[in-house]
Amino acid sequence: MDNKPLHSGHRQRLKEKYIASDFDYFNDHEILELLLFYSIPRKDTNPEAHKLLNHFGSLSAVFDASYEELKDYGLSDKSAMLFRLFPTLSREYIYDKNYNTNKHYNEISLQKRLITCCIKRQKPALILSLYDAVGCELFFGPISLSGFDSMKERITQLAMKYNAVSAVVCTENNTGIPYPSYEETVKMTIISEILHHINISFDNWFVVSETNIASMRDKKEFASMFRNKNE
Repeated sequence: MDNKPLHSGHRQRLKEKYIASDFDYFNDHEILELLLFYSIPRKDTNPEAHKLLNHFGSLSAVFDASYEELKDYGLSDKSAMLFRLFPTLSREYIYDKNYNTNKHYNEISLQKRLITCCIKRQKPALILSLYDAVGCELFFGPISLSGFDSMKERITQLAMKYNAVSAVVCTENNTGIPYPSYEETVKMTIISEILHHINISFDNWFVVSETNIASMRDKKEFASMFRNKNE
């Protein structure tokens, strides 16, 4: 006889669904259900998600409810605080995304950020930065180097998702000299072609080694990588 609980594996499936598509294919109750995973461990949160929607009337109404209203409804401190974080965090995110001038492309500040990012990482990764038409940052983060095909696919997905106009990448090595190997150069040539194919300018490729960083755009041997997207 199968003694597994009714929703065995449901949490993992819902997490995988989010990873695959963000909230594109989620119902409102599934969004609340997923969030409640992080304040209600080892319990089916589906009934609670439905009750919240029925009580407050909509997804936004749940997030707009005050801490006291959420507590009066019966949520724990953790769950009430979790839901209250979302509207305020969203405001901070939108303001920073649209008005933080430090996020506009600046090569000196970007180089410092890339060095810091590489130093903190336990495993080497390609760091990808994506920008819009006026140089405002759309995405900044590491891309795993495990599997070149998956790395190419991930870069393409992110570039398309954010409707990026230009891209900057950074790789690292442990030679002490910020200069790529032949294998790295081959891979980056392919990535350059991919970006060009989807009409995204490849603005620069930085190589970090320890605390040293160099721009490959400034080197004649790599000039062909950085074609204008309209060429």
